[in-house]
Amino acid sequence: PPVLTRTFALALREEAGSDGGAPAARAQLARFAFPISLSGQGVALQAGVAAVRLSVSGERGPPATAPVDPARVDRIGRALLRALTALDAGPDVTGGPSRDLFIARKRLPGWAVRLLVAALLLPAILTLGDAVARRRRRGEVLWPGIAHVVSLALPLALAWVFVRAEGLLGLVSATSPPAAPGAVPFDARASVALGCALAVLALGYLVIQPAVARRLGAATDVQRGGPLAPVVVVTAAAVVAWIGNPYAALVLVAPTILWLVLPGREDQPRRGPALVAVALGLVPALVLAQSELSQLGVGALRSVWYALLALAGGQLGAGAAVGWSLVGGAAVGAVLAALRAGRGAAQRPVTVRGPASYAGPGSLGGTSSARRRP
Repeated sequence: PPVLTRTFALALREEAGSDGGAPAARAQLARFAFPISLSGQGVALQAGVAAVRLSVSGERGPPATAPVDPARVDRIGRALLRALTALDAGPDVTGGPSRDLFIARKRLPGWAVRLLVAALLLPAILTLGDAVARRRRRGEVLWPGIAHVVSLALPLALAWVFVRAEGLLGLVSATSPPAAPGAVPFDARASVALGCALAVLALGYLVIQPAVARRLGAATDVQRGGPLAPVVVVTAAAVVAWIGNPYAALVLVAPTILWLVLPGREDQPRRGPALVAVALGLVPALVLAQSELSQLGVGALRSVWYALLALAGGQLGAGAAVGWSLVGGAAVGAVLAALRAGRGAAQRPVTVRGPASYAGPGSLGGTSSARRRP
């Protein structure tokens, strides 16, 4: 809650000369979009208990062999005593955890973020609705394309189930909240667990996905909504995420808007611009994920192993796992649609005659205006 954050920040500033308080805006967005914590504060906040954590060494805490600075202990101790005294003398702290965003010491309420995300999603939803209505007027169906995206999301969901089973069966030393990076070594047992998870994912795309796609009648061609399906799925996921977590929906705003270049029929984009649009749609999620990993002190090489530990420990619920699997399947489908872009769309039969086939009265002769003049 802001009252706890401000109380401890003021105490740190007065006693320790430290500018405590909320982290950078990008770090806050990453935590709100992908909630994960290594400390007991995360467990308390998840349970709706107001809690604040005081640390001078970040999320991971100091190493066991770090030297103790008596002067720092004295300053932080006085700040802690000052904050507790203020809380004891003041009114009771009411309310649970807050999702307000602090930018340059200015508070942006959660309802304002929700309204902003809705305003960003609305134009894309209206444009997508027009595209779907146009396809329906042409007699085209969207289910085969959506079924293809669902089949692409199924291997991701199966991989999550397998990783979660590894944690429940004790095959992976996973806890909730997850252990600090480096606490669980990446040994031979860990490499086997990670290799099995990757094998399940590869098997899902090589064997299970084609079989499920055939069973569902999936298709990737333009007439059956192939390029439009990833946009439909990611937009639906953004709307559902907006209801529960507007910060997660904010991550999906970019693909919802940029991937609208894929469903074109007569004027399909070329492969290069289409791939650029798909890549730009994934940039916000990658930036926030990198910010999250940097806060936790996880390098790029260790990020896959740490993600497996977090998933095995139940950091991602079943509903969130299904939602993000659909988003991942939509991303794979968008990449495939971009690779197929520029190959030309199928021509529709001409049902209305116009200037392309009829030049007007006198084009075939028989009128005075069409006669050859001397």
